[in-house]
Amino acid sequence: MPTSYLDTDDFDALVGGRTRLVLFDDSAAEDGTGYSSTLFDRAAQLASIRARAAMENAGYSPGDSTTEDGVTIVALAALISFAFGRKGLSVPEATQTILADLLEGVRVGDVPIPNLSPSSADGVGGIKSTDRSTTSTTGRPPIFKDLYKVR
Repeated sequence: MPTSYLDTDDFDALVGGRTRLVLFDDSAAEDGTGYSSTLFDRAAQLASIRARAAMENAGYSPGDSTTEDGVTIVALAALISFAFGRKGLSVPEATQTILADLLEGVRVGDVPIPNLSPSSADGVGGIKSTDRSTTSTTGRPPIFKDLYKVR
């Protein structure tokens, strides 16, 4: 099952239904009369995958679907960026102000997702070993997933 945290209601609540019709219109008219729900659904899946990657980077395990609004808004940040970008448009300033750093903030662990608890062992920098201890039997330090985030 593909990951998808979004539907048209979520997008319409932030951006508007008319704007969705225009952004996912692949006809020559570009007036929303050639709206493609297939394009929207695929973009929503790809945005959800991008959001999931950011969340997993921070140690969250959101799964393939969820009803958590915090997860939905992270995916919406990605989808809105994709939607306007596919038409070569800039995200409106007011929306950009709200969503600009959300995806990156979640990815690096600066923005928590309400009602979800990250596992520091599963996030970037977490220990790969199954016992998650900070020592090893060989006297060598544990192997970490990725240390680029260490400050």
